[in-house]
Amino acid sequence: MYNHRKPGAMAYRPPHLILNETWYFISAHIAGELPLLCTDQHKSIWCEVFESLQMRFDVRIAAWVLLDNHYHFLIYFQNAGNLPEFMKHLHGETSFKLNKLDGTQGRMVWYSYWDRFVRDEKDYWTKFNYIHYNPVKHGYVEKAEEWHYSSYRDILEVEGEDWVDDVWASYPVVEFDFET
Repeated sequence: MYNHRKPGAMAYRPPHLILNETWYFISAHIAGELPLLCTDQHKSIWCEVFESLQMRFDVRIAAWVLLDNHYHFLIYFQNAGNLPEFMKHLHGETSFKLNKLDGTQGRMVWYSYWDRFVRDEKDYWTKFNYIHYNPVKHGYVEKAEEWHYSSYRDILEVEGEDWVDDVWASYPVVEFDFET
């Protein structure tokens, strides 16, 4: 693969593909991959902003997870032109509130974000499982249901253990080739 950057330069940011009526897998990490979201109070800020934006932009979220230095979620946009605006608000509002909490006005919180549109049913469910497996992958917990900052527990409660186990068995987690 060709490297489009000079030594020491920031990682290459590909253009965002905008497709209406599409599910997107979104991923982002904290600048410098620092664990800025290491307390419940910090994580609650992100969760509150994320929830308010879901209502404001009228989007559907299938799965999400928040860790100390990154997050992932599956989101459906009727009008994908709203994706950049959604992300601008998510990063802008959380940055402002986190910096206020930490007394670090002007600090860069988010590096960027990566979006991938979901190509088919297998892609959707594999990413769905990857999101919920992420706290286990990174060693935060031994089982996905132990992690509080994820949609896993809600899905388990609504759909039941048999359904979750079936999705897991049908679409096992695979590693993706991105930063987080």
